[in-house]
Amino acid sequence: MIIQSGRSELLVDEAPRIAEKAKALGVHAAVDLYDERMHFFSLFLFLPSTKKALQRIAGFANSLQSPLTRPVALTAT
Repeated sequence: MIIQSGRSELLVDEAPRIAEKAKALGVHAAVDLYDERMHFFSLFLFLPSTKKALQRIAGFANSLQSPLTRPVALTAT
């Protein structure tokens, strides 16, 4: 599980709590905080943090590889 949040979001403090609870249950979890203000910022390619956030998602997915999964590649168009 990867949780990405803007640092100024109302519920930003919940992100680490959710990740810790997930980890306690054996879930591979990570939290990334960004300067963007909207929780859906990664949908907007013009925002500065979007490329970094999408690359982080791809890297996280690749780190979870098993025989049933294939690497995820992020390519810009």
